[in-house]
Amino acid sequence: MATKIRLTEARVRDALEGEYADEVEQGLMLYVSPTARTWGLYKWSPTEKRPIRKSIGRWPLVTVDEARKRAKALSLKLLDGESLNRPDTVTLKELVRRYVAWNKTRDLKYPDWIDDVIRLSFPDWLGRDIATITRADLADRHIEIAEKRGKVAAARSVKAMRTLYKFADENELYTGRNVAKAVRVEDTQPRRRFLSPDEQARVRAALDDPSLAEWVKPLMLLALSTGARRTNLCSMRWDALDLDAGVYRVKAADSKNKIPMDIVLPPEAVAILRERQKKATSEWVFPSPKASSGHLVETWYAMKRVYEIAKVEDATLHDARRTLGSMLTQAGAPLSTVQRALNHKNPSTTARTYSISSDASVREFMAKLAAAKAVPSEGGSQ
Repeated sequence: MATKIRLTEARVRDALEGEYADEVEQGLMLYVSPTARTWGLYKWSPTEKRPIRKSIGRWPLVTVDEARKRAKALSLKLLDGESLNRPDTVTLKELVRRYVAWNKTRDLKYPDWIDDVIRLSFPDWLGRDIATITRADLADRHIEIAEKRGKVAAARSVKAMRTLYKFADENELYTGRNVAKAVRVEDTQPRRRFLSPDEQARVRAALDDPSLAEWVKPLMLLALSTGARRTNLCSMRWDALDLDAGVYRVKAADSKNKIPMDIVLPPEAVAILRERQKKATSEWVFPSPKASSGHLVETWYAMKRVYEIAKVEDATLHDARRTLGSMLTQAGAPLSTVQRALNHKNPSTTARTYSISSDASVREFMAKLAAAKAVPSEGGSQ
């Protein structure tokens, strides 16, 4: 609770760390931290039906007298029904636009990632004032997404909303609570799913289904043959490919690990890309006019359809990457080779996932052990 005192220049200067309420101007607050002494207004808003906070400035640039004048002016605005901290309406669409614009100043790998997440998960909310979105709304949508697209997609959607509300609060676009923080998101366990040879064959056959979009087959075949991550496949540029050398050169800015990496392209992948290059009309291998990035982003629904046609359960596009690592391991490749093929930064990541033998390998070695036990040792009883 704030200490109520009559604030003076001397008292502000000597105040210990804490919160102080001015006895002269109601609502004027002084916040003292180890590094700053900051003025603020904390007062009930008749319009928003709740108390709001508004930063006024820092002492000593803002004196006690000036802080009182600013607090009084803001209090009068509140009485007139004005909102101090945000425009009358900030829609979800506008908030996303502002966040993406800010992200583009930070040299991030995917500055507009949140735009695609929100448009996919909350398309009907884009025109809503963010102040009207409730915890119950978000909790219901979280359940709906989990049922349709899985727990990972549901968690990602809620986390995107948490990020947006935090950004809105920090930029004084919103003064309420972060409703997404109150929505419980289930922790997801690391997947260990691999596609069996039979499942791979069924998936490859399913890719010829005429109901699938034209990009689905080449994307899935590239995933199976290269083990590349979804984001690297979707954002693949023609100028990053050296088809003669069989290499996809990913810049550090586009790499998950923030280091340049070369993805090896086996003959099947090179053939797929050469065929696709004949019809290319964009800088992207998989362009998408619907995405703000210009390239394909969302693959979940298409991959779900592929697995449905193939009658393969509980599988995702990323499982193709994991499958390649598993196949390399079973073929006798050392973990260092698997690490290089999948571009893992940390060897422990490779060891944790791909040092597990297959059931067939276990049976093979158990059979050898049983055969060895059946042979009597030299000098044993006859």
